[in-house]
Amino acid sequence: MIASGSHTPGVDLSRIGMPDFVAIRFEEPAAELKALISDYFVMDSEGPLSLNVTNWMLPTGPTIRLTLTDGPIHYEAEPDVWLRRPTAGFYGPGTKACRVVTNGGVTIGITLTAAGAARLEAPDLSTLGDGFIELSALTGDAACDDLVATLRASDMGADAKPILDRFFAKVLARPHRREAAILRLQRALQDDDTTSVEQLGDKVGLPGHTLRRLALRHFGFTPRTLLARTRFMRSLMGLKQEGAMKGYGAIDVAYFDTSHFLRDCKRFLGMTAKRFLALDTTYLDIVIRARTAVLGTGNPILD
Repeated sequence: MIASGSHTPGVDLSRIGMPDFVAIRFEEPAAELKALISDYFVMDSEGPLSLNVTNWMLPTGPTIRLTLTDGPIHYEAEPDVWLRRPTAGFYGPGTKACRVVTNGGVTIGITLTAAGAARLEAPDLSTLGDGFIELSALTGDAACDDLVATLRASDMGADAKPILDRFFAKVLARPHRREAAILRLQRALQDDDTTSVEQLGDKVGLPGHTLRRLALRHFGFTPRTLLARTRFMRSLMGLKQEGAMKGYGAIDVAYFDTSHFLRDCKRFLGMTAKRFLALDTTYLDIVIRARTAVLGTGNPILD
């Protein structure tokens, strides 16, 4: 099993509270890639307690996942069920919590920003929301195969960050023609003060119809859905940080009332927040604590 940790100075992920059969690494990308990549992470587990374990993944932006384990994996994101994902896959942005049953081994993830996905020449993300394609369709077979082989030949832990930095410095080298507008929309969505589509349009400097096209093509959803997803994830992270579900006091002030929040729970979780927070989300909680220790937020939507 890999050694938990991070290249970020002063961060000791072995102290975030993990079972002995689980290890994790969270990494910041190289400085020149930070507008394009939110994070790298490696999750590893082994032994009998790692078998048939239920994990949860929350909605996030476009992601590359490298599944470097032969153990069976079962994924559910209503209404879809996949018994196995590709070894190297590109995943569109998500609006649904996904239930994953794993059986140990290493998974490496790269969370892209919209600008990073655009440089990768990803397809229209509105056609790929909550779905995936083979990574090789974007990078070519040779580059994808070389990345997987290089990672497999490494320790798949501390070695992962420099390998990924070198790879993405090459494949994300060319700016997208709409990159300036994409970056403005990225920043506006992460601004706590942005609560309406009108404010979003003003901050990005685009009329409504152009903003909508940009959001659908490069972020996967309409501006209204993107704002709702950010508002919801900010609220859910606040509720999880309380440690127990005693009420809805931590929900975002942009919600009109509790029923408004509960509608978003159904939309993004498929259940109430109270029910979700009562689930065993050991792996998800490890990811949130590790990411917060390294990057300051528990979910890339909130960076």
